[in-house]
Amino acid sequence: MCVRVLGFSETTLPDDAPRHAVRFPVVLARVDPGLVRVSSGEVVLGYLSPSWSRTVDFDLWECEQLGVAAVARGVLSGPPGQRDMHVMLAWRRPRR
Repeated sequence: MCVRVLGFSETTLPDDAPRHAVRFPVVLARVDPGLVRVSSGEVVLGYLSPSWSRTVDFDLWECEQLGVAAVARGVLSGPPGQRDMHVMLAWRRPRR
């Protein structure tokens, strides 16, 4: 599932990010209740919408409790200068 990153601007891409790359790792982190930040290194790329932030909240909380970063795949779409960013999200299926 690809989820749009709100507030993204190509000018926020880190200097070390290859400009031709369309897929790269990003880190998801809860910053406030109902707000999830999308970052690459120290650079904030944008945020998930409130509804998606609520959807992934428990999974991110679990990552925090385990002391691990929640890494997702960032995807750029569109021509250079007009790109949007999406984050690919997936969940493990529960065992039956």
